[in-house]
Amino acid sequence: MRGVETIVTGLAAVGALLAASCCVLPLALTLVGVGGSWLVVLAPFTVHRELILAIVAIVVGALWWHLRRPARRTAVRMTLTSIATLALGLALTRSYWEAATMQVLWSAWRHG
Repeated sequence: MRGVETIVTGLAAVGALLAASCCVLPLALTLVGVGGSWLVVLAPFTVHRELILAIVAIVVGALWWHLRRPARRTAVRMTLTSIATLALGLALTRSYWEAATMQVLWSAWRHG
């Protein structure tokens, strides 16, 4: 049973990362120099962004509720839940940092 719980936690972390992919992933790939027109594939996710983020927020909240007992806390589960929380936080606060990040990247590329 514990293996199933860890898999569910891992899937939730992946879900949170996918929810953040519409804004975080293109910027991260641009930072490492792997940009391109193929990123248009992520466009369909932006239409359903709010619904995806709401679902992921509920799942991440349920994960933290589930981990409130010390017997269910393992290093792997805590790490995966923390990654999911961080990705969700990045996705939810995108409007605060995305414009400034794009400006810095554009400036670095222009003067690079």
